Amino acid sequence: MKIHNSYKSSAMDKHHKKGSRAMITPKAYPELTAEEAASLISDNSTVGFSGFTSAGAAKSIPRALAKQAEYLHARGESYKLNVLAGASTGKSLDSALAKADAIHKRIGYQSSKILRQKINNEEIEFIDTHLSHLPKWYKAGPLAR
Repeated sequence: MKIHNSYKSSAMDKHHKKGSRAMITPKAYPELTAEEAASLISDNSTVGFSGFTSAGAAKSIPRALAKQAEYLHARGESYKLNVLAGASTGKSLDSALAKADAIHKRIGYQSSKILRQKINNEEIEFIDTHLSHLPKWYKAGPLAR
C-alpha cells in the first residue's frame, strides 16, 4: 500500500462544463481496502462514523477494525477505540466493535444489544447525547481525549 502525503490538485482546480452546470472533478485520494484503512487507526484513536440507521452506517471499516482488534487481543496487545456517532448505526458498527471488545468509549445514540450490555456492565464508557451536541463538544476538545 502506498499513501502519498501530497495529493493532486484540489477539487476546485478543475472545472468541466456539462450543460448549464459546472462539474467539479473530485480530489484524487488513494483507494484503500477496509483492512488497509483499519491498519491506519491505532489503539486509543477517536473515530467518528456517519450514518442514520443501519442503512446509512459504515459497514466494511468497522468490521475490519473488529478483526484487527481480535487479532491484536489474541497477541496480548491492547486495541480499543473511542467511537463517535450521532445516530443509530446498527450491527455492522456497534455490535461488531463491541463483540470484538474494541470500544473504550461510545458517544452518541446506540441501539446495539451487545453494546448496551457492555455499557450496563461498565465495560464501556458511554455518553448518551443528542447528535446536535457532538460537533460543539468535539470542537471544545473533551471528546477527543
